[in-house]
Amino acid sequence: MSEQDLLERIVQELDKRLRPAIPIEHALWSTKEIGEYLQRPAQVVRERIVCLPGFPAAIRLPNVDGGKSFPRWKAAQVIEWVESHQGTRAARAKSKA
Repeated sequence: MSEQDLLERIVQELDKRLRPAIPIEHALWSTKEIGEYLQRPAQVVRERIVCLPGFPAAIRLPNVDGGKSFPRWKAAQVIEWVESHQGTRAARAKSKA
């Protein structure tokens, strides 16, 4: 790899990292990003989390073939759903006592 190639790769990587982030209220997450947030593999998110009752509805944008794209979820709604479960176990324990 030449010095020029290496410099171009460095510039590309810096550009990716320095790009302004999309505000969380507008960001769309895939199962990968949801998994990163929940510290779970994307497969677990796909098979066990997004199918739970009450989980936010997926957004599926149309594609040129007339089909639908991979599902995405509004990040803010996912975070809100997660936070709605905070303290649930303690609340149930109190109600049983």
